[in-house]
Amino acid sequence: RRLDIGCEKEQLLLTLLEIIRQLQRRGVIAVQRMCFQCVHYRARHDGHAHYCNLMGEPLHTAALRMDCPEFEEAVEK
Repeated sequence: RRLDIGCEKEQLLLTLLEIIRQLQRRGVIAVQRMCFQCVHYRARHDGHAHYCNLMGEPLHTAALRMDCPEFEEAVEK
């Protein structure tokens, strides 16, 4: 069986971003300027897994940022 390394890397990135997000929510680490915590980020928007309202376009997993200069912290609901 041939492994799809690209898919594995994307899944690893998503897992790491989720761990960081959870650590931030619990106050274990400071807020990082990443997509998941940004006011411009939308999950599952118009059939896309990741979407940036600022850029007005879907984001591929590999394009998710850990330190975005346009980051604006979203208010938790």
